[in-house]
Amino acid sequence: MSARDRVVRATWEVIERGGFEAVTIAAVAQVAGVSRQTVYAHFGSREEMVSQSLEELALEVLGRLRAGGASAVSPRDFVIDLLVTGRRAVRDHPVLATLLRLDSANPILGDAVVDEAFPVLLPLLAPLREIDPAIDDEALADIALLVVRLGLSVVIFDDARTRDDDALRTFLRRTLPRSMRADPDPRDA
Repeated sequence: MSARDRVVRATWEVIERGGFEAVTIAAVAQVAGVSRQTVYAHFGSREEMVSQSLEELALEVLGRLRAGGASAVSPRDFVIDLLVTGRRAVRDHPVLATLLRLDSANPILGDAVVDEAFPVLLPLLAPLREIDPAIDDEALADIALLVVRLGLSVVIFDDARTRDDDALRTFLRRTLPRSMRADPDPRDA
């Protein structure tokens, strides 16, 4: 593994152990087994190191999310699969679980979280147009906004009623807007 890759993985490890506040060039260099100068050679600053490390983490998780909606037959089922798969990805990845806690120092849940999610979500939701060609740009943007807000809610405000994946799917089938499905779903009964 290259020194850069070790630094990226070490950044994740430091975040996992101590949250975003624990991330320093020195701490990451120590965990990566490299010098601080090596870290600076690959990343000009702490912010750049964190930003690029989180970008790589996002790319890793996006592959799982893309596979989540592959079998959907309606826009509603696609969004349900995306939300359930997203929550599972956050639960399964210790760094994401740490980063998606409500915390004043958290770089993920800042004021611009919704705006920053759009460039990631719009391509991820593009298959909805294959499922339902009537979905135009405005409808896709509305669905993206719903997914961002609902997705954050599903991850952050977990509770016993929707803790397992089947219970979350049932809840989402019951509550997602009817406009997101082509035909009535017998699982809603």
